[in-house]
Amino acid sequence: MNFKEQVERDLKEVFHNTGEHAATKEIEYGGDFFKVPAVLDNVAVADRTQLANDNADGICAVTATLFVALCDLGRTPRQGATIWVEGEEYEIKTVGTEEGELVLGLWRLDE
Repeated sequence: MNFKEQVERDLKEVFHNTGEHAATKEIEYGGDFFKVPAVLDNVAVADRTQLANDNADGICAVTATLFVALCDLGRTPRQGATIWVEGEEYEIKTVGTEEGELVLGLWRLDE
């Protein structure tokens, strides 16, 4: 088994295995619904930069990274699109793919 085959096997058998690392997530993208193993990581809340004419106090920016197998979504989401993960709406800020793995940088506002 070569290195690439080993990485693909590890992604499927360890990283996307709900008994090992991933959790089953409900995802909606482009009108399609998926219930797939995924990892939602580094969910972080940060104070957002408030503009001078912005009166919305208490609104924070939430960032996260979603790892999901490309074959589970069947396509690569586009940057700037909306994706729902576990009922939470996010904007896709970055899109990356590595060995069949989608790595999506997500962002949303929250109270």
